[in-house]
Amino acid sequence: GSILTIVYILVIVLVTVNLFYAIMIRALADMMADEDPRQANQWQQTLGRLNDLWSTMLVQFRLEHRFRTCFPGLYSRVMSRRRRKAEKDVERDEEVKRRFRRRKPDASVALGPGNPSLGRRPKP
Repeated sequence: GSILTIVYILVIVLVTVNLFYAIMIRALADMMADEDPRQANQWQQTLGRLNDLWSTMLVQFRLEHRFRTCFPGLYSRVMSRRRRKAEKDVERDEEVKRRFRRRKPDASVALGPGNPSLGRRPKP
């Protein structure tokens, strides 16, 4: 009888502990879900502040000028790489726009032979 009582108490304790863990995990998950949008907003604010700090440091300490005067060859390579990257970005954007325009059906194609502009000759 005493072994059965000990096993019963042990099972009740383990079930209670398991239930407590489940409740705590669910509460933590709910709290994290509530905090996630706030943290994302705070992260964006932090990134904005860091970008402002970096731009201020560039101006105050004249970092670009110092970099250009101390390492002219490296500065030239970095600037040419940035320029080429910007040009490639512009080319990519134009290509995407061109593909998008190509996918759109043309109004004259949609009308087919019923298009009023087809078959007409300009008057001399």
